[in-house]
Amino acid sequence: MNEKDFGAFQLSVMIIIDAILVNLGYFFAFKLKFVDIPMTNYQAYVRLIPWISVLTVIFFRIYGL
Repeated sequence: MNEKDFGAFQLSVMIIIDAILVNLGYFFAFKLKFVDIPMTNYQAYVRLIPWISVLTVIFFRIYGL
C-alpha cells in the first residue's frame, strides 16, 4: 500500500468513526430523554440512522471538521 492509498484509507476510517460517534451521541440523547426508549421512538431513530450518517459526513466536510 503506497502513501496515497494509506491516506485515503485513513480518511475513510476517520469518516466512519465520526459517523458512528455522532449516531452514538443521538442514541444517548434518546436514552437521557426516555430512560426506557419506547419502541415507536426507537424505530423512528433506526430509520434516521442513514440520514444522520450522511448528513454528518456532508456537514463535517462543509465545515472542514
